[in-house]
Amino acid sequence: MTIYEFTAMHDNLGHAPYGQTLALSRSFNLLNPDNGYVFFAGYCRPLHYEWRSDDEVLIRCKRVSSRDATQTLATLMYGVKVTYIEN
Repeated sequence: MTIYEFTAMHDNLGHAPYGQTLALSRSFNLLNPDNGYVFFAGYCRPLHYEWRSDDEVLIRCKRVSSRDATQTLATLMYGVKVTYIEN
């Protein structure tokens, strides 16, 4: 499985317009996040993510501002645990 990062550049597209979206896919060529499993969408600067093990992904997010809440956050996908740290 592969994690893909997208940046939404339109008001009406994506889970977090003008924010970042992370999607998990079994494919090696994901062109649209909605064709994978969207497990994070929000507004972070910076956004860091890493595989901690075969079944855990860690996301670190520093929100752009206090009003920019995380829009989408899955805690489990395809048996993979998502750990989220907001700093």
